[in-house]
Amino acid sequence: METSSFSIPNRSKGQIAIEVTITIVLFIFAVCGNLLVCFAIYKKRNLRTIPNAFFLNLAVSNILLTLSQLPILINTIVRGEWNLGEKFCHFCAFLDIAFFSCNLFTLTAIGVNRYFKIVKPNRYGNIFFRKSVIVMVVSIWCLAITLCSGPFSGWGKYQFIPLKSLCSISDNGQSSFRITSSAVVSCCIFMIIACHIKIAQAVRQHRRRIVQERKCSQNESPLQLADEGPCRAIRDPQELRGEDVHIARTVSVIVVLFCLCLFSNAIVDILVSRGVHVAREVRMFGVYMMFLDLVINPAVYGMRNREMRNMVKRLLHLD
Repeated sequence: METSSFSIPNRSKGQIAIEVTITIVLFIFAVCGNLLVCFAIYKKRNLRTIPNAFFLNLAVSNILLTLSQLPILINTIVRGEWNLGEKFCHFCAFLDIAFFSCNLFTLTAIGVNRYFKIVKPNRYGNIFFRKSVIVMVVSIWCLAITLCSGPFSGWGKYQFIPLKSLCSISDNGQSSFRITSSAVVSCCIFMIIACHIKIAQAVRQHRRRIVQERKCSQNESPLQLADEGPCRAIRDPQELRGEDVHIARTVSVIVVLFCLCLFSNAIVDILVSRGVHVAREVRMFGVYMMFLDLVINPAVYGMRNREMRNMVKRLLHLD
């Protein structure tokens, strides 16, 4: 690459200060929030559940993505150029895409986990148990690393993107690599959405059943309820637990916010690939939205988990 391709367009001191401040704030909250999730799951035995194994993996990949990208982003913004060499640029781009892929695959696994727990509870125990979850987590990492290694073997290209101030997939690289990457992301998003639609339908049916049972209990005598009353046919041996529904809602919130962060950056990238000129401020907004997701994940998980809230209160001496 030529020297000029390493340089960031000129910015005012105020703009540099704003960009550095945003990056530092994201770094602090992402690292602290995800470390709290890891610490809480490690410390509290009742948090060491199968769903939380995936949340733990998500937190670990968030931490690694934060540590591998944001300090370098700060250095690049301050210096106004990439000064760490082309090979290290390719390696940083690989880490960025690999950790992001790991996040996406983990969210997909969480969605599938919740689908079987709520929609197909009879099959849940046969698919999700300790050893199978370990295999799934390892497979997630192996798949992410494998899919992102293409540019090192000549398939696709990583390079420094001046308008993003970081190294990523080249807009001018092989279209097949970018198309494959987009297809993988689209398939995962489609699978996540499909799982949550089925989950929402199952929860809605569960609520209707509860309402119907309450009506029956008010209208029928105890003898009818215990024997052959209409309410007997409504009861389901695989009743949903409140905890499972709560976890599903937490996952839904995380997924929706993830998609919002992802789409804001994806739309900008699509416009650029079509030759549309996009201002650097808009491209940086997309970058910050992607990193904002690293803060949102632990925040949502922590706010919606009572054990996590209590842990934070004790650490901060608020109780």
